Amino acid sequence: SLRRSVTGEPKPDQNAWDEFNDQMTMSRKNRLLGFAGCLGLGLFFSMLSTFFVPLIVLKPQKFAVCFTVGNLMLLASTFFLVGPTKQIKSMFQSKRWVASSIYIGALVGTLISALYLRIGLLVFIFIGIQFAA
Repeated sequence: SLRRSVTGEPKPDQNAWDEFNDQMTMSRKNRLLGFAGCLGLGLFFSMLSTFFVPLIVLKPQKFAVCFTVGNLMLLASTFFLVGPTKQIKSMFQSKRWVASSIYIGALVGTLISALYLRIGLLVFIFIGIQFAA
């Protein structure tokens, strides 16, 4: 209601997370612009990673970082369409939580193995898991 908006009173059945989500709403136009921007960047980084395929044996880090950043941006683009909370809830439904957990673990594992550990074999393994998940 208008009174709640002006005074800042939360809805009676609303917790802090719901109140936070209400404050973070975006217009349809801004959501579509955010989606398009993240989608464009995701596709750009994914395509850029293909240029590093010939170097994958020598420098797997370049391919891994571009490919993983591309995947993260593509995932982030869906947040703009349905909202981050709804997207995360959807990803971790009873039928999807295993695949989502493996996928997110593979994204993190790829970046750690490429940037911190610098172990090419681990990079290949985690990229393979990303494809499979």
